[in-house]
Amino acid sequence: VERRRPVYIGHKNRDMELGCTLLDLPAGATVNKISWIRDSDSKEISGDAGYTVSSSPNENPPSTKLAIAKEANTQDDTYTCQFTATVAAAEQSYEAASKILLFVVTPKPATVNTGEAAELSCVITDVVKQNTVTWEDSEGAGVETLDGHSYTEGTFADNQQVSVMTVTNLLDLPAGATVNKISWIRDSDSKEISGDAGYTVSSSPNENPPSTKLAIAKEANTQD
Repeated sequence: VERRRPVYIGHKNRDMELGCTLLDLPAGATVNKISWIRDSDSKEISGDAGYTVSSSPNENPPSTKLAIAKEANTQDDTYTCQFTATVAAAEQSYEAASKILLFVVTPKPATVNTGEAAELSCVITDVVKQNTVTWEDSEGAGVETLDGHSYTEGTFADNQQVSVMTVTNLLDLPAGATVNKISWIRDSDSKEISGDAGYTVSSSPNENPPSTKLAIAKEANTQD
């Protein structure tokens, strides 16, 4: 049985997918059943909340996938894919195990002045080799696709690896870009400030860099 990979390393509470393929099945053999066994409770996964099994026993080669939803992906565990087949009138079992190792990234708050570059470091400890590191935004997009973002994986040394992401001055608009609108939104009523008594907006969308100011008169400055 060929596993998609023997060890999966991922973030706790993130979706994950495992896969297995049964290779070199003898001619005339048929796959009768495909199962996934969870090591932590030694039970077959069948209709469990947060788990989806999709199998193709009649394909050549037969294969199976186990999708683990983020709400179920809460702890390190081992999952075994098991193929039961009839080979030359006898029942045979083929299996392979994949281990999931989860980690948690705990962010530390930092203050950066508007327009300045910022660096974020991720220190990976207790590792035994160079690791592949990627950075994503809150929507799961790779930061390499975002303007002003870049990162280095870092180099393994002394059982740790330090990856650094840099966010450059986001006030530097790309060449040819134009600012179409500048707005101020008041949180207390979620409305754009436009002609409101006691508020004066002055904006310079065509300057380099573009800027805006909001002046609040004393009679309007009455609450947090």
